[in-house]
Amino acid sequence: MNKESVLEILIRKMYEKIAQEEIENVMEKTRVLLGFAPEDYAINSIGTKLGECSRENIITINPEIVKYNKKILEYVVLHEYCHIQYKNHTKGFKELIKKYMPNYEEYEMAIKEYKY
Repeated sequence: MNKESVLEILIRKMYEKIAQEEIENVMEKTRVLLGFAPEDYAINSIGTKLGECSRENIITINPEIVKYNKKILEYVVLHEYCHIQYKNHTKGFKELIKKYMPNYEEYEMAIKEYKY
């Protein structure tokens, strides 16, 4: 194993640890804010997606999200929580996000502009 691959492994592990702590904090904050929670959540790589909510209401957050600022993390978690009540990006879905994060579109644009 060369030094570069060891460094890559260490950096990935560091991101995973930071992601675990940050995501847990934001998940709890969002649970309190909305008054409901997913069945479970996971922190796993999911390709280029930052988050997803399964049909079983399990939220998965990509640990790469820590490369964005914390407001992006908060937006993605809120977005996935809203999928618990609305499976599609309907008007009700967008209204629910806007209720708790009026400037959510700013974060959507930032995600589109920056890919890790």
